[in-house]
Amino acid sequence: MKKQASFSQVVPSGEESLVKAYFSHICKAKPDVLSMEDMVEMTGLSKKTLHSIIKGGYLKHISNGRKFLFPKVYLLEFVASQRFINIVSNSEKFIEIFNDFQVWRQKR
Repeated sequence: MKKQASFSQVVPSGEESLVKAYFSHICKAKPDVLSMEDMVEMTGLSKKTLHSIIKGGYLKHISNGRKFLFPKVYLLEFVASQRFINIVSNSEKFIEIFNDFQVWRQKR
């Protein structure tokens, strides 16, 4: 069975701001407006999953022709939402981000 992760496993209700603080920390060097590729890298979610989340109205974005753009503030709102925190993923990148979050949290 493939390993899965979810931020809901380690983030108690009411402490969503911890996830927002972590993502704010790791995206400091990124531009103020993120591309879809940046979002895939930052969240560990696939383009297909992100498209589904956008279509569901859970992730704010700016459409630029056929491209989606994401101001950092939209990323930070999304990662602090229950929609993101409750995602269960077996993506290696998502699990890496999840594990890095736990290390970051322990160092605080």
